[in-house]
Amino acid sequence: MRRVSMLAFLLLGAACEFDDSSDVKRDGSAGSTGSSTSTTDTATTSSSTATTASTTATTTSTTSSGGGGASSGPTGGSAGEGGAGTSSGGGGGMSTGGAAGMAGSGGAGGEGGAGGAIDDAGAVTTIDDGVVGTGQNQFNYVGGWKMCTPPCTTPIATPDLFMHTNHWDGGHDAGGANDSVTLSFTGTQLLFYGVRDTHYGIGMVSMDGGTEVAIDFYSAVRAGDQLLWTSPVLPNAPHVFKLRVTDTKSASSTDSTIAVDRVDIR
Repeated sequence: MRRVSMLAFLLLGAACEFDDSSDVKRDGSAGSTGSSTSTTDTATTSSSTATTASTTATTTSTTSSGGGGASSGPTGGSAGEGGAGTSSGGGGGMSTGGAAGMAGSGGAGGEGGAGGAIDDAGAVTTIDDGVVGTGQNQFNYVGGWKMCTPPCTTPIATPDLFMHTNHWDGGHDAGGANDSVTLSFTGTQLLFYGVRDTHYGIGMVSMDGGTEVAIDFYSAVRAGDQLLWTSPVLPNAPHVFKLRVTDTKSASSTDSTIAVDRVDIR
């Protein structure tokens, strides 16, 4: 009986070893599954690469350049509108101040482009009241105008008279109503400088025979080289400036004299 039991034990042990071999085969199948997992990882990497490519394409579309400024013109071209995303706005036209570019659309928005440069006022020609004649850039006095022998030192003016000269008319000092002075010039603007004093009155200025404008020469203290009138900006062409005596005054003045010191022409 004992021999039979021992034989059965040996046969049962051999059967258990066979089952372990079967488990190893299942482990081999699991290894195939691991290979499949590796394949899945590769596919995921490919998908990530595709996503990166898509992102790059999107970035390219949001950083386009801003539009260029409009072409220059007499009053300056306007700046171009900024491109989409973070691009800068286009630059302004380079004449008499172009407008700044607009911000880009989408994303953070591009900065506006710079405006164009502003033209300066140009050269100035100064003509003293003592330059007398009937030609271009000369004072043509009509009537009873007077002037002192240069340099004029009496009465003292602060600031001093330009080039120490001046011409005056009107009131008890000289001439009378409707005496005048004209000056022909070519340019875009005229600035008139006169003398002011306690006994000075009102004159009328005009340009090219247009509407007259009253200017008051009165001041509580005597002063030379005073800017009294600036013309509008004119076409760059020949023009005629005129100052007329009125023999009128403000309530503060004691007389109606007017006096010319110089003009500036642009």
